[in-house]
Order: sequence, then structure tokens, then C-alpha cells
Amino acid sequence: MDSPSLEIRQLYDKALAFDNAGDIYNAVKLYKKIAKACPQWSAPFERLYLLYKYRQDWKAALYYTKKTVALDPSNSNAWWDLGIASSALKRWRIARSVWTKFGVKKKENPLPPRSAVQLKAGKRFEIVEIKLLDPARGIINSIPFPNTDRRYKDIIIFDRVICGTFQSAKKGKLPIYRELGVQKRSVYQTTSCWLHEAEKEEVLKLEGLCRQYQLGFEIWSNAQLNSSKVSASKIPEYYHIKGLNTPSENGVWVAIAAKSIAQVRAVLDSWEIICLKSYSDLVVHN
Repeated sequence: MDSPSLEIRQLYDKALAFDNAGDIYNAVKLYKKIAKACPQWSAPFERLYLLYKYRQDWKAALYYTKKTVALDPSNSNAWWDLGIASSALKRWRIARSVWTKFGVKKKENPLPPRSAVQLKAGKRFEIVEIKLLDPARGIINSIPFPNTDRRYKDIIIFDRVICGTFQSAKKGKLPIYRELGVQKRSVYQTTSCWLHEAEKEEVLKLEGLCRQYQLGFEIWSNAQLNSSKVSASKIPEYYHIKGLNTPSENGVWVAIAAKSIAQVRAVLDSWEIICLKSYSDLVVHN
């Protein structure tokens, strides 16, 4: 790898300053200029793939990660990001080759089968549980709030770095990864309603009916949105709220994910008959 000249390094520092200031246009422009002037230096290619990765431009990210690992084969982060980009683009041959380098055999996963991801919700974020498909992809098993623009059973791409831990009510402590985008949208719609005068056992009865008919279920009264300002000095921990956290005069706010509104109404009507309770304000969100 050729050592960059003083002039190139100064240009690179200027590109980094644009990058850190959020001026992506000028940062990319300078990184590409540097890469052309010094094609054997991996640093500008690495910065470019990171920019495109977080902008979810997977074709560009794949191109620049390939360039980076070709110039610097010892860069393990770049190799992993090559796996992420190739998985996002369904370039399975490349992805399998990358995961093999990390000791992942076919149909195996070095990460826990259950994890969590951090979804953006405006200026805040929501933590939802996922089932892992491979080291870069997972299926959302919770029902996210509508402002995350995510659905139950979406297949999402996630980053490698653990950004926190989540104490699940049923799965124990789960690592939290940062979501990088959707690979495949789910066919499930998100709906919500209020259950009136429902006790814990009656809410669990509705959950059981939803599972029986392969619908998603979530108690949104218990869901939380967290501040986007998190201390970088330590890995934060988040906890599932136990019990029913809801104003008694409104009832219990629940979400149901289904392929059609007719399925939701059928399950809720059955629940009303079984439990002799009522629901209201059924809303289809997406």
C-alpha cells in the first residue's frame, strides 16, 4: 500500500472534517478525489463504504467494501460490513464466503437466536425483539409503533456493534443491535384497539387467540420510546415493563398484526364472547 503524500493527508483531514460536520456531499466528493489520486490507500475507500452503509445505499457500500478489503485484508470490520452489504443485496455467495471467514458454517449463526434491535422513531427510538436469520438479518417478532415505519415480521438488516442490552419479560437479557434498514417488507398490517375492563388473564386469553391464528400481539400500554441521547461511556440497559401499565379509565391498549382486518375482527369478536368484555377504537396503522 503506497503511503499517501502530505498533500493527500491534508485533503483527507478536510474530508473528515466535512464528514464529522454532517456535510456528506463535500465529504464524498473529497474522499472520491483522494481515492482516485491514491488508489492503493484503503482509508478513503473505508470512509466511503461507511457513509453509504449508513445511508443504506447497498450497491455503493458493497463496491467500496470490496475495494477496502482488497487493499487491507486484515480489516475485520470491513469484512463484516462486506457480509452485511452482500446480505442486504441477496448476494448470498459473497455473504456465505464472508461468514465462513468468521467461522460461521452454513445454516449456523454465532449470535444468540433471539436478540433486539433499536428502531428510529422520530427523534427517539423503540426497542423490539427479533429472531436472527444470519449474522446480518433478523425477523421482527414484536409489533413496532407506526412511527418507526416497521411491521411485525419485517426482515431487517442490522449492524454488528451491540449498542445496549434489553431485559425481555420472556427471553431474558438480549443484546441490542442498531437497525440498518428493511430487506423485505412484511405482509402483516398493524392494528390497535382498547380492551375495556380487561384483567391480566383476559389479556392473556386474547394473546393466546392471536398466537392460535398466527397473528402478532403486543401490549402497547407497556411499550416505551427512549431518548436518542444515550451516554457513550457505558452500554445502556433497558427493561420490559412488567404487568399492565395503563390508565384504568381507558383500559388496555393492544396491537394486533394480521394479513387482513377481517382476521383481527374475528379474533376480537371471539374474545368478546369468551371473556364477556368489549373493545373499541380499532385502528389500522399501515
